[in-house]
Amino acid sequence: MRVEVAFRDERLEFEVPEGRLVGVWQGPPDLSETEVRGLVLEALENPLGFPPLRQAVVPGDRVVIPWDPDVPSARSILGAICEVLTGAGVEAESIRVLASGPVPDAWSGGLPPGVEMTLHDPEDRAGLAYLAST
Repeated sequence: MRVEVAFRDERLEFEVPEGRLVGVWQGPPDLSETEVRGLVLEALENPLGFPPLRQAVVPGDRVVIPWDPDVPSARSILGAICEVLTGAGVEAESIRVLASGPVPDAWSGGLPPGVEMTLHDPEDRAGLAYLAST
């Protein structure tokens, strides 16, 4: 059986013996931005095995959201995350989205006011921190 693995702009194809393939997943069906936002809010309020995100933060916290620019529905997802965080008392100015690569112009301006986006540069030592100590 021919199997294709997609990663960013690349695809890898290879043959897998019929009896060796455990499962195939093509991702969720196309959803509207409203449906995506609702599902994200539901997941943040009822995560499996954890309390809601709103209980994990307190006013005064600084939050960094790691982000892959290739994730679809970025505006809806990041908007929902920021909504939950600010609703729990985190100031928008204390939320930073840390992108792993260049961000498409189509959604970079869609962050809530005050939330900043930074492009991660692993070579810039000044931009690195030991998370357990901050």
